[in-house]
Amino acid sequence: MQKRTFGQIFTEQRGIGPGFDYLRIGLAIAIFLAHIAAIGETRGVIPSIIDLFRELFTGNSAPIVAAVPTNLIAPVTGNLPDMGLTRAGLSRPIVLSHVPMFFALSGFLVAGSAFRVRRVKSFLALRSLRIFPALGVEVILSALLIGAYATTLPLDRYFQDYGFFTYFGNIFGFVQMHLPGVVWPNSGERTAVNANLWTLPGEFYCYLILSFGMFSTLVFNRKICTALFVITTVGLIYVSNFRGFNSKAGVLATDLNVYYFFVGIMFFLWKDVIWRSWTLFGLSIIAVYFLIDQPWGVYLAPLPLAYVTVFIGLIEFPSIKLLRSGDYSYGVYLYGFPISQMVLFEFPQLKGNYLALMAPSLALTIVFAYLSWHGIEKHFLKLKRHFIAKSPPPSEK
Repeated sequence: MQKRTFGQIFTEQRGIGPGFDYLRIGLAIAIFLAHIAAIGETRGVIPSIIDLFRELFTGNSAPIVAAVPTNLIAPVTGNLPDMGLTRAGLSRPIVLSHVPMFFALSGFLVAGSAFRVRRVKSFLALRSLRIFPALGVEVILSALLIGAYATTLPLDRYFQDYGFFTYFGNIFGFVQMHLPGVVWPNSGERTAVNANLWTLPGEFYCYLILSFGMFSTLVFNRKICTALFVITTVGLIYVSNFRGFNSKAGVLATDLNVYYFFVGIMFFLWKDVIWRSWTLFGLSIIAVYFLIDQPWGVYLAPLPLAYVTVFIGLIEFPSIKLLRSGDYSYGVYLYGFPISQMVLFEFPQLKGNYLALMAPSLALTIVFAYLSWHGIEKHFLKLKRHFIAKSPPPSEK
């Protein structure tokens, strides 16, 4: 079978292959499943399924390993869930890869958008139409409904509290995890209403830096862009391994996610010379598994992980009508965490039971994601035709 490059496959699929649809929704659900472990203080999906079968066949309902108390880690904003990492065990590198894969995927696809529109104003307008409408609705619903329902404060004090007003800053990337008086039953210290919002500053940084690259035309010059990327990478590897910069394993720092985004851009720029190889795909998976959770591998894992990400995105999966009907990944990502918190808030007896907490939370999340797409997102995206200039795409130099 003749080998093909990523670029050839990307062109054949016109950049909208079903692999990217599967990857987006798959990563969103994977992050949701990891968060359920942290929210419900359980051991995660795979151990929970094993325990379920063990109970069915042996009658022994005791877990093989007791749940480990969940602690918060704070790589950036100071209030992030550990995504189940404290109990992930051998699956920890897999869980760690979810958010970086999202950023690498975004870098690859957003670079395509930049090359299509070329103009900075058009690019930022398209990004704004994709992000802000749905995000604004989620933040407003959280503040007005979830916060008002779950707060321990009298409602008049809640709506007058400074923290209530500043929570709306989430819409513009000023991340605030908590609402006044909202303390969840699963942990007196966990006040995050929607911990997924911590990625917003990183996303905005990515778009702003890429916008500068478009304005200066650097991103359209493959050789110069690659030279700058290589210099930056060498510098980051040096300071990470020898100067203690960002060398803590398992911390998904914003600057590292931004780096993954630009690795995705590099793969887009060189897609015409990168071969699609199942052997290289397998080796990349192995490399990511052993590198991503090691301090010395922080800036070595992104290249193989980006290869895995783009490879999956370009697989010719059979098309599913539901996935063709809309991009529900953003809705899943926005609503999964707050809905799971509210389910546990209403039914605290579900704490420690992964499957019982996951089932209703996932069902409600999918419903909200469906409503978000068909009620909000797709209608704003229809406006993008007003911002796309009819000009030839820039050539890669």
